[in-house]
Amino acid sequence: MLLLSLLLWGMKGTEGGKDTLEGFSLEVTREVTVQEGLCVLVPCEFSYPKEHWTGSDPVHGYWFREGAKTDRDRPVATNNPQKPVQGETQGRFLLLGDLKKNNCSLDIRDVRKTDAGLYFFRLERGQTKYSYARNKLTVHVAALTNTPHILMPETLKAGLPSNLTCSAPWACARGTPPTFSWTGTSVSPFDSSSVLTLILQPQDHGTNLTCQVTLPGANVSTERTVHLNVSYAPRNLTVTIYQRTGPGTAVSSRMVLGVFMGAGATTFLFLSFCLVLLAARSCRRKSASRAAGAQDPNTLKGSVSQSPLVEPQTDDNSVSQRPTAKAAPSSTEDEEVHYASLSFHEMKPRNPKGQLDSTTDYSEIKPHK
Repeated sequence: MLLLSLLLWGMKGTEGGKDTLEGFSLEVTREVTVQEGLCVLVPCEFSYPKEHWTGSDPVHGYWFREGAKTDRDRPVATNNPQKPVQGETQGRFLLLGDLKKNNCSLDIRDVRKTDAGLYFFRLERGQTKYSYARNKLTVHVAALTNTPHILMPETLKAGLPSNLTCSAPWACARGTPPTFSWTGTSVSPFDSSSVLTLILQPQDHGTNLTCQVTLPGANVSTERTVHLNVSYAPRNLTVTIYQRTGPGTAVSSRMVLGVFMGAGATTFLFLSFCLVLLAARSCRRKSASRAAGAQDPNTLKGSVSQSPLVEPQTDDNSVSQRPTAKAAPSSTEDEEVHYASLSFHEMKPRNPKGQLDSTTDYSEIKPHK
């Protein structure tokens, strides 16, 4: 009878007994998948018989990799300060559950690719030592697919400061804080803050800006690129006005107002002033042209009194000479040049008395432009 009791006690105290053993049970998520660099909390609860230990005995729990020797290999996580853990999991695998309340939850932070694998939980309290080898946890590690979020104003104005914020809301708050870096033609290589203040210039329009987030615990990075749309006033503004001097003429003038730097109301007011000034000058020139045209003799049709310039001879055939007329010069140099042709009516013959007819002849002046 004593021998049977000792045998039963040995079975309950042995390492790695069956989970179907009376009083021992474990409930844990069988499989979890987590992206590289992130965190995962694996809920876990266990139970064990209330024998072979006392209330003063501490409860120690351990998480081991599959295949580990619990008597000599280091666990990946434990609450026992006297038991060292593996170097690659130290500070990242934490046994967070309160073992006195039968909570064996495991927290994995800054997940790395090498963390993928199978794990099992082990309990030690007083003379009770048991490994729940049947109910193992499988950890899958996927590539990091999350990208940063970039918050920026709807309108980026040249010459004014703009704040751009890069964030990684999916990063684990329990893990190592992420680091940020910005790259682009508008930033310096030393910008490593999550909030970037820029004073953009017109040449920054159309360029790219990239925010990179690095998760140091897993040494993995991800990034996002945005296209900058910078609004700015016209840098080089040229206004050309063509002015005709009059209908039917081929002379036109071209005036370039100039090149203006700046924007907004200043440019508008300056252009308005120039246009008003040009309109006023054009009106004055047209008025002067009409006034001068009214006094131009080439534009009038008049009568010219004529008389013979040479006395006719009685014996010889005489040839009467016709006087010529010249067009009066233009009153101003700015007036257009007009051409005129003069035609005279035929001169009447002398009367029998040898006197010139007192009848007056007229000539017609036809101006040509």
